[in-house]
Amino acid sequence: MGNPEERVTVSGQYQLPLERHQVWGRINDPSTLQQCIKGCDLVRRNADGSFEAIFRFRMGPFSRQITATMEVEPLSPPAHYQLRSILNSSRIGQASGHANVQLETRDRGTLLCYQAEIAVSGWFARLGSNFTRTAADRYMQGFFATFVALASSGDGEELR
Repeated sequence: MGNPEERVTVSGQYQLPLERHQVWGRINDPSTLQQCIKGCDLVRRNADGSFEAIFRFRMGPFSRQITATMEVEPLSPPAHYQLRSILNSSRIGQASGHANVQLETRDRGTLLCYQAEIAVSGWFARLGSNFTRTAADRYMQGFFATFVALASSGDGEELR
């Protein structure tokens, strides 16, 4: 029967009342990332500059701990980078993706724009592209809304 794969693209933008270099610093900070990833227990930076995140994936009564690797490629600091991530679970499949994040100085702050392409296989893919797109969009919106609130607060306190 093969292993079905679904691909979806999501995008969005957020205005932050911070200078571009401040946003760049926060979006590359493991502590900030940990607070922005729903269900995240740990984000650590590896020696090679990549990140590893451990979080709990929940859907209804289903719950599973997952480890994801994230590689950041600074294309034009502090204006543009690409984030590639892979999460694997033998029971629920694989999700991988890349996001291009652009930071533009605008309106006394920084406009953060992102576009992400996500590919899923296994159990994730069996849910269908409409579900995958909706879930990916909600996840990305939640991540960036939390990031904007946290980065804009300026005091480093946890939001959850």
